[in-house]
Formats: sequence, C-alpha cells, structure tokens
Amino acid sequence: MLYLPRSTLLRSFVSVHTAVGDPGFYGTLQFMLYNYGEFDYTVKRGERIAQGVVFDVTGSGEYNGSYQEEK
Repeated sequence: MLYLPRSTLLRSFVSVHTAVGDPGFYGTLQFMLYNYGEFDYTVKRGERIAQGVVFDVTGSGEYNGSYQEEK
C-alpha cells in the first residue's frame, strides 16, 4: 500500500513524506510531516492526514530476504 498526503493537508503546504506499507504489515502507522509553508500548522487529534492506495500484489507475498522471488 502506498500512503499519500490528503489534499486538505497539501492546501496548507504541509506534506506527508510518501511511505510504502509492506504486505503483511500490522501495527501502528507513523508518518513524517513537513511544513513547507511560512505559517505554523497544528495537527488535530483525529485529523485525516494520509490516504492509502492499494495495489494488486502478485506472488506469494512472503518476504524471504531477497528482492525477487526465486523461480
């Protein structure tokens, strides 16, 4: 899954550095935000800052320590 900043955040010149979620990941997500604007921006509790884009993954989905599956 690819995580991208939401447009409402971008309009304030605040960006989420793009992150990639590995198949099978579970746990708490944490994102790095960067304010490109000249004004302070406070993220409020519960505010939506990122959106996930889902891709179809082919193969076993299990990571065995190499970048390509053996054939």
